Amino acid sequence: MASPPDDREPTPRDAATDGASSSDSPPPDPSSSDPPSGRNPLISWAPSGTGPESSPTEGRSGAEESEAPVVGWDAPRDARPPAPIAGFVVANAPSRIVAYLADGILLGVANIVLVVIVSPVSGAAGGSDAIGVLIARVLALGLEFAYFVGFWTSRGRATPGMRLLRIQVIDARADQPLSTLPATVRWLMLSGAIGLIFLLPIDSQIFGLASLLWILVVLLSVLADPLRRGIHDQAAGSLVVQRIGVRSNAAAMGCLVLVVLFVVIPFIALILLGPEIDQILRDAGQST
Repeated sequence: MASPPDDREPTPRDAATDGASSSDSPPPDPSSSDPPSGRNPLISWAPSGTGPESSPTEGRSGAEESEAPVVGWDAPRDARPPAPIAGFVVANAPSRIVAYLADGILLGVANIVLVVIVSPVSGAAGGSDAIGVLIARVLALGLEFAYFVGFWTSRGRATPGMRLLRIQVIDARADQPLSTLPATVRWLMLSGAIGLIFLLPIDSQIFGLASLLWILVVLLSVLADPLRRGIHDQAAGSLVVQRIGVRSNAAAMGCLVLVVLFVVIPFIALILLGPEIDQILRDAGQST
C-alpha cells in the first residue's frame, strides 16, 4: 500500500541536508586521493607534507597531520656534487687517476725516445755518462712542462689522457681555461717540483721513494676534499669537471691503460734499449 505524499513544508534542517548533497559541496581534495594504478607519485626534494608548500595539510587537526604519510627521497650514493659552474659536475677520482696514468704513458714513451736520441749524441760529443743523463732529465722535464701546461691552457682545457676520460680542468671561478701562471703552479704542485729535485745528484732510489710519497699525498688530498680539489688544485685555483650527462668509461679505459703500461711499454723498451739491457745482464752475470 503506497504511503501518502508528504505535504508538509520543508524545515530548515531538511534544506541544510539537501544543500550538503547538492553541487555546492566542495570537490574532493586531490592530494588525499591515491595515485592511479601503474603510476608513481611525484618525487620532490623535500618529503611530502613537510615543506613550506605543503598547503593540503593546512587547517588539519593534529591527529590528522600525525596520520598523514611522509615520503622521503634520498639522493643516490654515487651522485657527484655539482660544480660551481653551470652545466658541469665534479670529476670523480677514478677518472682522474686513469687520465693521469694515460698521460704518464705518453710521456714515458717520449722520454724513452729522448734517451735513445740523446745518449749517442752525448757520446759522440765526448760527454760523460753523467752529463748525458742530466741532459736527458732536463729535456724530459721541459717536455712534461710543455705537455701539461700547454694542454691545460688550450681551448680544449684537457690533456690527451683527460680527453679520453672526457674530463677537463677549468678555473674554479669561471668557465674558462687556466692561464699560464696557475697552470704552472698546478704542474709544480703535481709533479714538477719532484722533477726539479730529480735534477740534483741524488740517489735514484731515494728519488723514487720521495715521488711515491708525494703522489700519495696528492691523491689523499683529492679524496679528502668534497669538490675533489687536491693541494695542486687549491694552489692553482683550478677544478676538474665533467659535463653533465657525459660518461667517462673509466673502467674500460683503466683496463686499456694497464695493458699498455705492463705489456706495450716494456715491449717497446726492450726493442729500443735491447743492447743496454743485454750489457746489464752480462755485467750481472759476471758479478755473480
